[in-house]
Amino acid sequence: LTDLARRVAAVDWARFARAAGVALVVALAVGGWWYVRNTLLYGSPQHFPANVEKQVGWEIYLAQPAALWGVLRIAVPMTFRNFWAGFAWTNIALAPALYWLLLLACLAALPGLVLLIRDAFTGRLGWSGFQVRAFWLVLLTIALLKFAVLAYILTIDLGGGSQGRYLFPVLFGMVMVWGLGVGRMLPERARGVLPLVVGAALLALNLSCLLGVVAPFYRAIGI
Repeated sequence: LTDLARRVAAVDWARFARAAGVALVVALAVGGWWYVRNTLLYGSPQHFPANVEKQVGWEIYLAQPAALWGVLRIAVPMTFRNFWAGFAWTNIALAPALYWLLLLACLAALPGLVLLIRDAFTGRLGWSGFQVRAFWLVLLTIALLKFAVLAYILTIDLGGGSQGRYLFPVLFGMVMVWGLGVGRMLPERARGVLPLVVGAALLALNLSCLLGVVAPFYRAIGI
């Protein structure tokens, strides 16, 4: 507690308030119109009044705890698929094996992240205090949004809630964390090539989805 009090006392609160004010102004400039729109249309800044007929109360999970696991077992894989490649009303999908490959690609960063944590505890990380705080802030942002998406899934419905696009606001953070993890396992000279390799792979994935999955689907139904 003494160390915590010392850290709190050392914070430049005036600078913190200025930075928080700038962040708030930018956030309002970018997304404030959405809450104004909701207020004008629905009488509330939140969008939930437009989906009253789909809402599920939390009490159902308290009364039937098994329902929580049942929903998560369906919603988590569905959200992952829709994040990567779920087209139209999520009814155009890739072959199941490709989603497993994408999952492996996502998990490839875990060993590197473990090494980064070890570096932090052994004093070999080499990051400044600002970089460490920024990294934890990014992780907190990702966690909060994922929790919000999960809460949305549990209180709306699987089809409407399990959409990967809801994670797009923290896409930058997820990419950064993944890049740090994978980059930690690569030799120094290879890290500069990583963005080019990943960019080429994503471009190939996008083109194959467009030309090999989406276009044939609509041609088959005469569109």
